[in-house]
Amino acid sequence: MTEDHTDITPPRDEGGPIPEAGWLGRAIDRVGIVFAIGIIIAMLILIQEVVLRYFFNRPTIWAHETTVFLSGVAFVFGGLYCTARDSHIRVVLIYDQLGPKMRRASTW
Repeated sequence: MTEDHTDITPPRDEGGPIPEAGWLGRAIDRVGIVFAIGIIIAMLILIQEVVLRYFFNRPTIWAHETTVFLSGVAFVFGGLYCTARDSHIRVVLIYDQLGPKMRRASTW
């Protein structure tokens, strides 16, 4: 008797932090939106810099360092956020193209 496994990852409830995360996990879960807004602000700063540099020939000094700082802080927080939710970030460009047998072989 063979079963067809279309997806080998178990379903998870992504509604919040895991209970073991405690008060710190709940706090990290609540302030996550602040860092998400920081990424959007970094994107807007980069768009502004491109417009100022290439359309008006008036580049700024601070734009690059500010976006690197905002993005760096957001990525560090992303690790805390994933740890509090007991999840991980997965790049699935190749993984989604594999069949069920290859997916099982790649999850060791």
